[in-house]
This record gives sequence, structure tokens and C-alpha cells, in this order.
Amino acid sequence: MSDRLKQIEAFLRIAETQNFTRAGGLMGLSQPALSLLMSQFEEEIGLKLFHRTTRSVELSKAGLEFLPNAIRISQDVDNSLESLRQTAAVLRGSVHVVSLPSLCSSLLASCVKDFKQSFPEIDMKVEEMAAGPIADAIASGQCDFGIGVLLEERENIRFVPLFMDKLVLLCTEASPFANKETVQWVDLKSEPMVLMNAVSSVRNLINAACLQNNMVLRNAFEVNFMSTAISFVRAGLGMTILPTTALADFVLDGIRILNIENPVLERSIGLLQRADRLLSPAATQFAKNIRELRTSPLDMDADE
Repeated sequence: MSDRLKQIEAFLRIAETQNFTRAGGLMGLSQPALSLLMSQFEEEIGLKLFHRTTRSVELSKAGLEFLPNAIRISQDVDNSLESLRQTAAVLRGSVHVVSLPSLCSSLLASCVKDFKQSFPEIDMKVEEMAAGPIADAIASGQCDFGIGVLLEERENIRFVPLFMDKLVLLCTEASPFANKETVQWVDLKSEPMVLMNAVSSVRNLINAACLQNNMVLRNAFEVNFMSTAISFVRAGLGMTILPTTALADFVLDGIRILNIENPVLERSIGLLQRADRLLSPAATQFAKNIRELRTSPLDMDADE
């Protein structure tokens, strides 16, 4: 600690205890050493900060005026040191994130790239999971936080929304719907569909829309990967319904993208973390970087 900061700390401890011996004990100094330190400070500034007698120590008028400034200086130093400690913790930390597969190739890939450029020493682990397993992994403490959807409220999981992700219909140019801009859910009930598996968040939304319209889709194929669904559509095996965030990394030549109404389906994408746990400094920084996006990584409307 510099002499000036040590003098300010000595001033604050004496003002707090009104006793040189007790103040010296708080600083690990003897009473004579503390008296010398304060006398040197007063001599340098040309003012007496304390009225001293054999029985009491009181702040002088100058001391009373200086006290708020001394407190502020001490707090500023403490805050600056804490900020440096947090920065050091971020630089040498690790982050374990779980995410929906459709977000890994769009939102997460660019975020990880930017983060690693700023913090190259941080170890990162990214796992792809469906929505249900993401919540389970967070609840069990398996990861720092997740990026995805919250299928149902959980008492121990906090959800921070980032953006809305709209579901759209994909079909070939040979489809009877190819010249439409928008289709209704009831228009799809007799068409062969390529649907995501039953545990996916997309399938959960589709099932809810079907229930709302009192209908069942014709499930020609059930697949685990969105890339497979798009390939099946391109092969003319059916139509599929996917979130817009999943489409950025695929070649969609010959495929039409249509809006679906009644209802319009959107899933809320956000950060999920344990409500009763604080993130590590490194994970906090990465989560902050993601929250700053606040918008969808893909602004893709249906074809005109």
C-alpha cells in the first residue's frame, strides 16, 4: 500500500475508534508508529485533523470536512481492486454451456468465437441437448448455464428471455403450397410431414398448435436432426416445420419458406441457470456477452 493510502486508512481508523492504540491494532501498527504516520500526514497537508488530549481524540473542523472524501477514496480503491480481482478470475476461468442444437450453429458459434478472441485462456465446453435435458443438466449442476427454451416452470431454474424464434413451413417448389405466402394449420392436416422427434421443443409447439385446431398431422417421417428434415423435404418426401434460427446454415435452393397462421408459433429463446447459484466470473462474462445480443441471430422472413 502506498504511503498516501496508508495515511488515509490511518485517518479513517482513528476517526472510527477515537483511539490511537485501537486504530493501530486494526492496522497492525504500534501506537507510536501510527502517531508518527498521522503527524507526517498532517504536516504534509498543513492542517490538524484531530484534537488530541491524554484522554480523548476528536476530529478537528478540517478532519470533519475531510472525512467524507476519505471514505469515498477508500471505497473507490476497494472497488477498483475488486474489479481487478474479478478480471483476473475471468481470464483464468472455465465455462460449460449446454444449448439447443439449432442455436449452436447460429447464435452460439459466433458468440464463442468473439469470446475466445477476448479471453483466449478460458476453457470452454459446449454440449448440444434437447430442451428437456438442458433443464435437467442445469438443475443437477452439470453445467454453468443453458441456452434454449423452458418447456415448463421449475422452481430452481431462472429463465432470462433473449428473443422470439418463429416457426415456419418448408416445402419444395413443386408443392401445392409453393405459391402461397401464408398457410393455415388446417391446410396441413392431409399433407405428408417430416417432423422432429417427440422430445424436441419444436415438436412440443407443433403438438400444441394441432391440439388447438383439433387436428393431427400426417407424420410421414420422424427425424432427430433438422438437417435430415431439410434433406427429406428436398427429396420430395414431405414438408417440415422448423424454427428460423435453424435455417441460416443450410442451403435452401429449391425450397420455399412460408409463414403459418392460426396460430403463429414462436418459441422464447433465453438463458437458463440455477436460481440458487451464482455463476463463476468467466461464466458471468460469457452470459453477459450473450444477453447483449437481445435479438434473433437470424432475421429471416418467409418468402414473398
